Amino acid sequence: MVSGTRQPHSLAIAAASAAVLVGCLLLLLSGAPLRMPVMNFAALLIGLTALMILRAAGGLLRRPALADAALLAITMAIPLTALFGPQPDGVARWLVIAGVTIQPALMLVPPLAIAFALRPSLLRLAAVACAALGLALQPDPAAAAMLALGTLAAVAGRPREVGPWVGPAAALAALAIALLRTPPLPAVQFVEHVLPNAIAAGPATALVAAAGIALLFLPLLGADGRSRQARLAFCGVWLAALLAALAGTYPTPVLGFGGSAIVGYILSVGLLHSGILGSRSPSAAAAAQVERGRPGDRLGDLAVR
Repeated sequence: MVSGTRQPHSLAIAAASAAVLVGCLLLLLSGAPLRMPVMNFAALLIGLTALMILRAAGGLLRRPALADAALLAITMAIPLTALFGPQPDGVARWLVIAGVTIQPALMLVPPLAIAFALRPSLLRLAAVACAALGLALQPDPAAAAMLALGTLAAVAGRPREVGPWVGPAAALAALAIALLRTPPLPAVQFVEHVLPNAIAAGPATALVAAAGIALLFLPLLGADGRSRQARLAFCGVWLAALLAALAGTYPTPVLGFGGSAIVGYILSVGLLHSGILGSRSPSAAAAAQVERGRPGDRLGDLAVR
């Protein structure tokens, strides 16, 4: 039973790691400096380490109140970045820690959308609203689109539950505000426009880019043990990130230079394939559903009534 549970998780992490490595190869083929694929590989190791730490603390994080409070506290990094981060060109999306520039939204929005899909509690709804506020303030249309499409997909299968729809509504409002407030920014080579440049460079780089995109979504195939909403949220987040990268000067996730999106990607894959930050134990959830007479969660019950 344990090995059957671990196998899909291991295969998903292997596929996610392969996507990052293909991105490193694409950078090399595109002529990027060696430090860029090296730093992306380092981000992969950081993401895997963070995932191991979360799994080690899984017993604590399966307690709903503690997990939700921790998620809300971590999400505060997004509005704090908007308020206290450096503001080149009037945009505050980054923090500099020990000389390393990170983009907290790209690290936190993907796992937040998955966690919201797994169990849209009141505190998780507050975390989504907190992230949306921060993305509007930064402003960051790409991350806001990731949050909006991810949370929209998360609640798409919950037609009777009105409460969770507040999350995507806040994210959509943040997206509209961010689009209105974002100044035009120049593209950064090997960070933005990576896919069009790979296609223009020739068939070899185009094939590597196509393989990277396929690997990016491959972890969905082994996620049958998780909720349908979580799979939809994962797809929504990363599809939005790719579309934003194609539509404007926004980072190309995983396949371009940038460690923050890689960490967020690895964490989202890990949450998709494990019970970390998920719902209560199956037996407890089943007993609660029998007692209420229908499936759902506390936020959904309160909203319907």
